[in-house]
Amino acid sequence: MALVEFEHVEKYYGDYHALRDINLRFEKGQVVVLLGPSGSGKSTLLKIISQIYVPEKGKVTVNGKMVSF
Repeated sequence: MALVEFEHVEKYYGDYHALRDINLRFEKGQVVVLLGPSGSGKSTLLKIISQIYVPEKGKVTVNGKMVSF
């Protein structure tokens, strides 16, 4: 079981499509680095994991608990 899993996640800020069909799995003990230019969605991913933001589409699971659908 993945510690964090994104399945077909999408997030918009008005007309700006910040995350498009994101599918990721972070396993327990895995070290992950998020790299990219400004506006590429790094902070948005983290804010969705911490439930500050809710994605418009998709499913996010953290430690076996669904946090968005």
